[in-house]
Order: sequence, then C-alpha cells, then structure tokens
Amino acid sequence: MPLWSSRQQDYSEHAPLSAQDDYDDEEEPLPPYPANPNGRSSNGASAHEAMNINGGYDDEEDDEDDPGFGEGDFYQTGSGMSTQYPSSIKQHKKQNNKPTTRHRTSLICAYLKYCLCCCGAFGGGRTKRCLMCLFYMVLFVTIMVCAAAVGYIIARDGSKSVAADGGVQNNTGGNSAGSGYGGPTIDNGGGKTFDKQTNAAKLPPPPLDLHHICSDWITESGRQKCQSECSMADCCSLPATNKNSCWEEQAEECATYRAACMALELHSGDESSGGSGSSGALGSKTILYAPPSNLPILCSSEALATPGGFDNCANVCRPSRCCYPDNFDCNLADDRYCADYEDLCASVAESWRGSGHAVAPSSSTTSSSSTSGGGTTSSQSPVIANEVMKKCNAANLNPPDECIEACKPGACCYVSSSYLPIEQLFNEYYGAANNPMQNMASCASSFGFCQQYGSCEHLNHMKDVAGWNSDEVNYVVDVSTPCKAEHIAQFGALECSNVCQPAHCCFSGEYACDDVQLGHLNCDDYKACQVLYPNKKASTMELLQLAE
Repeated sequence: MPLWSSRQQDYSEHAPLSAQDDYDDEEEPLPPYPANPNGRSSNGASAHEAMNINGGYDDEEDDEDDPGFGEGDFYQTGSGMSTQYPSSIKQHKKQNNKPTTRHRTSLICAYLKYCLCCCGAFGGGRTKRCLMCLFYMVLFVTIMVCAAAVGYIIARDGSKSVAADGGVQNNTGGNSAGSGYGGPTIDNGGGKTFDKQTNAAKLPPPPLDLHHICSDWITESGRQKCQSECSMADCCSLPATNKNSCWEEQAEECATYRAACMALELHSGDESSGGSGSSGALGSKTILYAPPSNLPILCSSEALATPGGFDNCANVCRPSRCCYPDNFDCNLADDRYCADYEDLCASVAESWRGSGHAVAPSSSTTSSSSTSGGGTTSSQSPVIANEVMKKCNAANLNPPDECIEACKPGACCYVSSSYLPIEQLFNEYYGAANNPMQNMASCASSFGFCQQYGSCEHLNHMKDVAGWNSDEVNYVVDVSTPCKAEHIAQFGALECSNVCQPAHCCFSGEYACDDVQLGHLNCDDYKACQVLYPNKKASTMELLQLAE
C-alpha cells in the first residue's frame, strides 16, 4: 500500500467523532502526491516538501503519537526545505498495517504525562501548556508554604511570658479599669508550684482565708504572704494561646484568686519601703504619731474629691491600720492616738477590694473636734462612696439622672478611648458641648480615688427591658456579664467589684444594708456578685433578710 494511502487511512480511523463530522463538510482535498513519493519530483523537490509547501497538514493532535507521524516527522529548515528525522518510515508503520493503539491510563497519570510532554518544547499550544504547568507548580508550592506557616503559628504557645529558665513570668492582664496582675514570678523553689511540663497549668485550690490574707497588703509581711498565695494563680493572667494558661479550664478557681488578690494587683507598684506618710508597705513595728491638726481638712469630702487629695489622706492614715493587729500584721508601741484617726480615716480604709469603698458609720459621733489652733472643725461629711452608692444601685436607675450627677466628679475614672455607655449617657444628659468627659484626662490609675465612684459602673451595664414598642425605658443592671467567672479569670475582678459595691452589705456580713441607707435594695438583683464571696453561700431568703 502506498505511504500516502496508509497515512490517510490512519488519520481517518483515529480521528475523534467531532473530526469525522468535520470531514463530512465540503473542504478542499489535500493536493495529490506525485507518482514516486520517495523520489524527487521533476523540479527537484521531495514529495513531502510539496505537501508542506502546499499546506500539508499541521495536525497538533498527533503531537503525542509515536515518532514518525504528524509534525514530529519533518521539520522545515531555514532554507525552506523539509528534512526528515533520522528514524525511517518503516519503523513507524504498524505491523500488519494495524492502526496505532491508544492506551488510556488514570486521569492523574495522563495529566502528568500531558504536562511533562508539553513542557519539553515550545511552539503554539505547547507554550501555553508549559506556562500553565509552571503556574500550578508555583501555586502548589505557595499553598504548602502557607500551610507550614499556619502550622508553625498554631504550634507556638503564643506568649512571650515564658522565661528562659523555665519559670513563668507574670503577664499583666488588663480590664476595663486598667487593673492587672503585677505580682512576682513564680518561685520554683518554694514548694508550691504548678506543673509547667503539662499543657495546662495545674492551679491548686485557693485557701479558704485568701480574702483575709490579702486584706493585709499594706504591711511588708502581709504583702509577702499575699504574694506567695497569689503567685500560684499567675497562669490565670496568661493568654489562652499560652500552653501554661489555666483560666479557661479552671475559671472558678481563677476568679476566686483574682478577686481576693485584687488589691495586690492594683497596688503592685507601691514602693516596698514603709513608714508614716509613705505609700509603701508598713513594717512590723510602726510608730503612730499624733494626728496632724489639719487631718479633718486632709480627709474632708472636698479633699477626697480629687485624686491627689485622696492619696494625701490615705498616706497620713495608713499607719493607723496597725491599730487593728488582728487584720494587719503590724503593731504599735503606743496606740493612744488610734481613736483620733478612726472616723476620719474610714473613707480610705484598705481591704482585699482596695480602698475608697463605702463604709458603715461608726457608733461614735461623726463630728471631729480639734483644739489645736483654738478652733473646732465641722462635722465630717458623708463618705463619698456611700453617697454615690445610694444613687447608683439597681433600685435607682429609672431614670439614671441622680446616678449621672453623682458620678460627675469622678468622670475622669471612666475616660477611655472607647466610647463607653457611660460617656453616651453623659452626652445625652449634659449635651455633647458640656459633657465633662470630652476634654478630661483619664485618672483611672488612681485606684483609691476611683473606687469611691465604683458604683458608677452601673451606667456601663444597664439594659433597657421595656421593649421596642414602649416609649419609656426600663433599665435593669446586668451584673452577670462583668461577674462571670470566665470574665474575672481573664480580666480581673475590679469591674465586677465596682458594680457590686452596693451589694457588699448583702454578702460580706460587715454591716447591714440599712446601715448604709440601702434597706430598700433587692439583694437578689446582685446574686451574680456571689463569685466575689466564695465562702459566703447565702440563699435568696438569707439575702433578703440581710437587706432588711
């Protein structure tokens, strides 16, 4: 059979259906070959050159056939002549004139073969396929690199609080009022440590008297005892991404620790040197001098209404805490002046909650006299925290106007870069132009002063339950959110302690609610504050009896 007949037969038999349909259309036939296909034509050109010159066929479908068929058989030289590849035509003819057999493999193998073959040469569609191959390779490498990077980030503990010696440094955890842990690193040699080799730190149960221990954060020995216990809970202040963090798994224990250790957190920056008039810790032996003649002025309501005035009063009054050796680990050589300090210094009294809280009036008279200088002082004004608490409580929020007015002197405690609800209420009440929070610097770091206005936290946690169709508002305080164990464990207890100030009479047992003019308070509105008083498990009936 002539070669040209064999080639035409092979192409017709192996053409796809779509190609066979195309052959049915009327097309110009291929130019006839000369009588001698392997010889030279009359003008000296080969038969195959005649085919190339007159159009031939440029079948890209045969790119993957065996050598000897399609474009791979001949290539055109620069002089316009067609040159035959070294392989002979007989090597490419199928035995017994059978058509070429196409073996089908799996899709993946075929695709790889397709890409590898196409990347071997450039020209026409091959260039496009080669570029696609390179694109997919680059995409695959990019995906793998990104996956490795994500895995590396997840594998890391995400914290820079792990010290080089294996100890866990303290990581300050902030809250809305700026409080955070400031205690020392965990002493691995003290016997009480958590296991840093495990994925989660093992937090021991808090001591039952932890609140009492940490009420004495103003003496050197008392502060050391509190730090020793509170340092066990350093894992509570670590971020959740740290493998030593424990606040998610042990939220209840962390909340108890952070509540009892709150004052130590807030005042961790105090100097360790003690002495009269110092903001640092007191020694075991303290001398209490006679009160200064201007003590009533130093600790008056007007003086306590400024951060500096509050600090001055607290510094002068601090040595008088040694008048109560059962509460504070210090003693006085001479306690004859204790009574002169008692009433005037009540407004700055320290406890596990800090200082500046509401206190019940003492049984003695609230008037203080001083014969120094031949004058007599006026009666002591009511404690600021008590006055704020009476106007900012769950029973006096509809409307919240009285609370807003009572909180105006302490507005600097709530100045924030965030637009807190209290600022929005101030805008609505005073107007944007007269809002005292607009051009006021923050004083949130003055913890004692700001805790006098802790009850103002109610303005940040009010919810209107009147409904969309009501023209009036009906505010209730949301205590559960800031007092959730997980919230305290992660951010500290200051926010919860502030909003729970009016309910201290419901849980502490220090005084009755009537003593601070809160007999009308419904303690059940503050049942979420129980988290601050873990050793006081009171029923609702008991809470109501305390309120009465």
